Amino acid sequence: MSRGATTEAAHHNRLAYAWSAVGVVVLVAGIFVAARLMGELHAMSASLTTVTARLGALEAMNRKLDTLNGMSGTLKDMNGKLSVTNRALQQANQRLSSMNAESKSAGVSLRAMEQGLGAMRSDIHAMVHKVSGSFLFRSVK
Repeated sequence: MSRGATTEAAHHNRLAYAWSAVGVVVLVAGIFVAARLMGELHAMSASLTTVTARLGALEAMNRKLDTLNGMSGTLKDMNGKLSVTNRALQQANQRLSSMNAESKSAGVSLRAMEQGLGAMRSDIHAMVHKVSGSFLFRSVK
């Protein structure tokens, strides 16, 4: 072989070796990138699972809040009715307080009358005794 052909073959071998090295580097880089992408995809999948669970919890809470909203309307209606009842009871309480004061006043008057009649009892007894002994009423018996 000629020296030019040998140099050309060596150059060709070095070029093939360089391309092989570049191919290996590209292959290793591709494997590294693929592994990194798989890790990222796994992390995204786990994150998506967590978000899905949280959305499920929020949906359940939303249903409960809807139920509470309906109950809130019912409670507002009941509050209105109870307010009317409360006003009626306050008016009745005022009337009962007035009646209680009148009753106490009547009780005081009755006690005063009882004391007055007690003081008059002996006088009434004496008058009854005199009337029964009077000659005007003897024939009426």
